[in-house]
Amino acid sequence: MRLPRLAPIVAAMLASLAQSGTAHAAEPVALPAGGAAGMIMNLALVLLLVVVCGWLYARGPARLRGTTGALDIVASRQVGNRERLAVVQIGDEQVLLGITANGISHLHTLSEPIKADAPAAANTAFASKLRELGAALKRGEPTS
Repeated sequence: MRLPRLAPIVAAMLASLAQSGTAHAAEPVALPAGGAAGMIMNLALVLLLVVVCGWLYARGPARLRGTTGALDIVASRQVGNRERLAVVQIGDEQVLLGITANGISHLHTLSEPIKADAPAAANTAFASKLRELGAALKRGEPTS
């Protein structure tokens, strides 16, 4: 059994689709009364909801933490990919903690309290150079 030639059948199907498509294309699509305005209002409502949720997410954890000042991180140093040393101020006492992916360990209680880290000199030098470069670019001076 031979299959009939498909070209005439496909051409007839495409012609019928083209005729039905032009018949529907001539008819304008009508939105219900207030449909466009309602759609814009719904979009604005969703965008407002996203902004409010973002604001609440950004503000929420700070309120949940409760900043009483009884517990502060005085200094911290990364010593590995997931390991860190931290000096924590608890009331009048400072303790050295080892923080890993598996837990937190008390390493030492400091007999003499240390002061909070000041920005490193290299960081302040870099920041001043960056400010100078920004000011030069604002003035339109060439940089080298």
